[in-house]
Amino acid sequence: MQIDENRVMQKLQQNPRKVLDAVRRGSKQEMVEIANFWLNMGPELLHMDLLPALFGHLKSSSVPAASPNNRANSPAAERAFFALVALTKLGNIVAPLHPAVPIAKVEAQVMEGWEGVFKWCAFLYSVRVAPGEGVVPAELRRTAMDIIGGVLYSLSRSDKVRQAMLDTEGSIELATRLWISEDSGPIPTKLPIPVGTASLDALLTIPDWNPATLIDGDVTSVEAKRRAAEIEVESAIRTVFVRSMLDRVVTAAGGSASDVVELAMSRLRAATGNNARMHEPHSALSLDLIGHLSRSAEHPLRLGFLGAGMTLFVTKLAVKIGGLLQEAVRSPGRPQIGFGSMTPASNGNPRAEGLQEALVACLGFLHNTLESTDGFSWVVKAVNGGLLQAWISAARNMHRFASRDDADMILDLLSKLVTKYMTYKSVVTAVDGAMKKVQNPNNVHRDWKDPKARKVWQEFRKLGIERYLVTLELKEVKKKAAICNSVKCQKIDFKNNFRKCSACSTTLYCSKECQADDWKASHKVVCKLKQQEFLEGKYQSIPKGDSDYFHHLSTYDARHNSFYLRQLAEKKYPAIASDPSALVITIDYMKMPPIFSLYPLDEHDKHAPQLAPDASRNAEARNEELIQRVRENPGKYAIIQSKIANGQGMQLVNSIVTGAFWQKEGWIPSENVFNAASEDSDDEFESRKAVARSRIRDLNDLDASGSASIIGRFMRLMDDPAGHVSTGNAPNSDVLRLA
Repeated sequence: MQIDENRVMQKLQQNPRKVLDAVRRGSKQEMVEIANFWLNMGPELLHMDLLPALFGHLKSSSVPAASPNNRANSPAAERAFFALVALTKLGNIVAPLHPAVPIAKVEAQVMEGWEGVFKWCAFLYSVRVAPGEGVVPAELRRTAMDIIGGVLYSLSRSDKVRQAMLDTEGSIELATRLWISEDSGPIPTKLPIPVGTASLDALLTIPDWNPATLIDGDVTSVEAKRRAAEIEVESAIRTVFVRSMLDRVVTAAGGSASDVVELAMSRLRAATGNNARMHEPHSALSLDLIGHLSRSAEHPLRLGFLGAGMTLFVTKLAVKIGGLLQEAVRSPGRPQIGFGSMTPASNGNPRAEGLQEALVACLGFLHNTLESTDGFSWVVKAVNGGLLQAWISAARNMHRFASRDDADMILDLLSKLVTKYMTYKSVVTAVDGAMKKVQNPNNVHRDWKDPKARKVWQEFRKLGIERYLVTLELKEVKKKAAICNSVKCQKIDFKNNFRKCSACSTTLYCSKECQADDWKASHKVVCKLKQQEFLEGKYQSIPKGDSDYFHHLSTYDARHNSFYLRQLAEKKYPAIASDPSALVITIDYMKMPPIFSLYPLDEHDKHAPQLAPDASRNAEARNEELIQRVRENPGKYAIIQSKIANGQGMQLVNSIVTGAFWQKEGWIPSENVFNAASEDSDDEFESRKAVARSRIRDLNDLDASGSASIIGRFMRLMDDPAGHVSTGNAPNSDVLRLA
């Protein structure tokens, strides 16, 4: 049937209600015209109840029984087909939402008509797609695949409608089978996007969840605990829901998660193998779908993608796309006007926009999956693979992003996620190595147009330098400062001048007498626990270098914030402030900047966080012995308790230092920390937990000689007879996994 678009639009504009009446009656001519051109008057026709007119031909009661000889050639099937074609265009004015669209009315009408739509889609799939290309004519099969996929993609772009679709048995399964069949058959799709991929991707989209917490208040309050319990329940429900969706995908694909992973990765390689076509929707959609398939932290699909090398592949791909994007923005395209059949028009440079979407999808995958298993291993892999270079490419173009949510996600990737893992030496050294590959890292942000991106980079660069300097200090401390484990002695000397316990091979003593005293005091118990730990293998496969760094970093940061901590002790616990070793220092490295606080050692049981169900009981026993040792020897020890990131959970790091810790002030307070007493009111001081300022004032002043100057200052401190070095005794410290 030949269609004159000008005539059709004139007809619609003159008497749209008459056209809609003809559609309700099932007039073929008007149904074809509406199916192709209704979007040109979309908001007006939606106000006039276009959707109920279409759904009248998509009633579930009118769906015929599927049979081998039925190709949906009846008049009713033909009308249903035209109605489905019209629905493929709805998503274009729903996401992004056209301001004149009555979205509440549209969503209500779609949800009311969804059952019939789904049953007609399932019927068409069963008779025109499922039998295979050898049974169904290739063009008929391809058209059915495109229309069914287009309908699922279009309708699922509304959050409310998508939830109704997900609740429908068979919806995810239908989308999965369309995705699997997408590139089968001799005739390629005529649509600008791979609708099989797009429909499954859209259906699996779950809005981000950022529950409000009360962590900035009193974490021991009843209200905070109640809210924490609510969040835990909500999180568990959400986790089960996401996992069930992915289970449905795997089942529909034949039951093998590895087959799904292999197919998704082969599609991605095909979509991104040609740089000249990298900007096309196949790239971003393939990446986005893999991101959604990897949504559940412990699901076989995510573990399968990680095991197949997806982290490094996507990171390197992001670096490549970032380079192509820079070339594309220097070659602006021509503006386009109007709507395509499935996607909105370009804003002027379709190649740059497509590459930008692909880059966002790459970084979105990393944002979603880097905290898998232990977390830090994947962060190291991504940083070594070029994460910082890719992030810089995104930051440089962030002002062009259509979605602020995408921009914020990419900012969080560096400012929150990677930053959390800068408590691991392996991550710190990887970041330092990556910075060496960045041209002029101290000033690379100067021409960025997004102020938030500039700020995030500056803070991350400062943190990277500071944490790397701590690795240098640790290296020197390990050479020059070891402590006798005897409570009565606690002598500090060169490590080579100490003897090791022959059983656990970690605890140090300056003499046989000290070793004998400590064996009687407590080491007999601890030694057995340490040996058991070695037999079991470390609960978390954290390298010793990372573990040593945890303890040194917390001791280092506590010392440089001792001025604030003393003030806090006098403010909150005046009765015991004169004996600060009776207080436990807490540092929350899950926040940036870290949050510092105190609580009385006598209240340890009250403040102790909940351990994960699978936490090492041996490590728990060691931790209890450590606490008891400090209690039994007042003034001889102090405890620094740190929370550090570890995959989906946290690690609790308990570092024990000598009582002399509180006697050494470290750096000048005004150089390092907020002077909370002078800058806060009493109420503000009471409520805040603490915040450390960067010791690097301005990156612009920090050139190579500046870095060398800071390093030199650290090294001079190592030789300071006043003892301005960390005195953490790591062998008597422990790491526990938290819930």
